[in-house]
Amino acid sequence: MPSRLTPRQMQCLRLSATLHDQQIADQLGISVHTVRQHIEEGKARLGVQDRKAARRLLPQLEGDDFDGMAPDAAVASHPAVNEPSPAVPDDGADTDHSLYGAYVRLGRWREPPRIGGSRLPLIVLWAMLFIGLVAAVSMLQSVMETLGRLR
Repeated sequence: MPSRLTPRQMQCLRLSATLHDQQIADQLGISVHTVRQHIEEGKARLGVQDRKAARRLLPQLEGDDFDGMAPDAAVASHPAVNEPSPAVPDDGADTDHSLYGAYVRLGRWREPPRIGGSRLPLIVLWAMLFIGLVAAVSMLQSVMETLGRLR
């Protein structure tokens, strides 16, 4: 039997099924670094190398009494703790080949990158590129009309 997990390690591993580390940290009121430490220590105690394998072992530990301590009720009632994630199948196989499944597998790539902590510079850059493209097409069209008149 693997070493017992602390309640916080169990919470972090369960929440990692559907949330990013930052979201787990915000929900539990701890730092992202601490979340990562809890997940890494939990994986080491379970003797697994990745998060998916650790999450697959969690249901087997449900009867564990956490050394006499109950898990936090707020975290235990969170849907991510009690319901399996569609993004992480229980059997470990990637069976969702739908468009939504492809979207979920993108992970952090679903959102545009933040430049300087904000997406505003990226939006402004794309807007400027679009306006420049429209201006170039308009100018090319007027040049073509002028050349057509000269013949």
